[in-house]
Amino acid sequence: MERIAQITSTLAERLQGRFIDKDYNGAVVIRRGNTQIDNIGFVTLTSKIVWTNENQYNLILEDISDKNAELGIKVGDVMNVTVTDVNDDFYIANCAFNNQQIVTKLWFD
Repeated sequence: MERIAQITSTLAERLQGRFIDKDYNGAVVIRRGNTQIDNIGFVTLTSKIVWTNENQYNLILEDISDKNAELGIKVGDVMNVTVTDVNDDFYIANCAFNNQQIVTKLWFD
């Protein structure tokens, strides 16, 4: 049985709301409860958030707005996210997906 996002940690609560990825053409991330919506230009991704510990969560892709977009991802794919730094302006996370790792910085909006 999957361990659903019942963790009510300070970090999980703090990372709710709207964020801007200034390094990726101003992509907007909206996080409410256990749902994350990524507005990336021409496509919107909807993912389920499953916290695995106080600073790590998995994003499980549930929907892609443009079913014909060639993104290299599909519904059901999982990204592991580890939050490494949080301050009053932004947070930084290491994201692992398909044997790739990227570091992302999302600014509080």
